[in-house]
Amino acid sequence: MMSVVMVAPAILAKTCEEFRQKLAVALPLSNRIQIDIMDGKFVPNVTVGEDEIIDAKLLDAKTIEYHLMVDDPIAYMQKISRNIPKNNAIYVFHAEAVRKPEEVIKFCKANGLRVGMAINPDTSPAVLAKFADELEMVMFMTVYPGFSGQQYLAQVEEKIRGFRKSHPKIDIGVDGGITVSNASSAAKAGANILAAASALFTANNPALAIGRLSAIASEAVAVEVEQV
Repeated sequence: MMSVVMVAPAILAKTCEEFRQKLAVALPLSNRIQIDIMDGKFVPNVTVGEDEIIDAKLLDAKTIEYHLMVDDPIAYMQKISRNIPKNNAIYVFHAEAVRKPEEVIKFCKANGLRVGMAINPDTSPAVLAKFADELEMVMFMTVYPGFSGQQYLAQVEEKIRGFRKSHPKIDIGVDGGITVSNASSAAKAGANILAAASALFTANNPALAIGRLSAIASEAVAVEVEQV
């Protein structure tokens, strides 16, 4: 069980203006930011692309997760990595998007890129376990990817719990539907990175919202550790 839980603002933007507005909100909230990129092929939604997200302000973030919900992750990695320092970025691709995940991982390793892998709610975590030693992090989707504001799928927690038991040290992220009502159970299951979008960007006070999420998740983990 990881003792520290981080909440990462997740930016899903369809226009450059929306991206800039959400980035301005997110940067003061956390040292870790997730940027969702969708190509309209792997998922039905389309967001700003690799060209639009190149913003000097991103360098203020300690860690940027590029959540690549696209069917050609290497192409996006190539373009983004030309403009963003390698140590700042983690490229998270979907196991379902590629025929051979090992080829994406090999590309990242050859180019000095930090890499993570995500799976959809119905996908077996066995694919994550197969490559865990080569990954910076893994991500469990707790919604079906494509749109923000969906309902959290609690049944994914059992997969997270099992994966955490066999991989106690790796970073485990969850993405989708995170709110104050489920942050505790996600953290108890073993997630130590919670991506939050609607819970932050629709809040009257995003700083207060992320603080509350962090406190709830961290308290849940602290109780779990005490009970072990």
